[in-house]
Amino acid sequence: MSNEANTKIQLTVRNSLSTRSVLVLEPWGDEHILDPKATVSLVADGPMPGKLEIEVGSGRLLIYGWKGSVIQVTP
Repeated sequence: MSNEANTKIQLTVRNSLSTRSVLVLEPWGDEHILDPKATVSLVADGPMPGKLEIEVGSGRLLIYGWKGSVIQVTP
């Protein structure tokens, strides 16, 4: 068992637009389509210290993980 501490961040993302949006997880480049009014849950987990960075673009939401982290997306 590792003594290394982890950071866990939970986040809910909702597409409040009337059009589809794209959720992009970086640095992996994973894309998830968010239909209008759709909601997904994100759980980011990785070594401390950890933080998510969020960038909003036209029809696109980019979420950046930190070194060593993983992000799971569930509806």
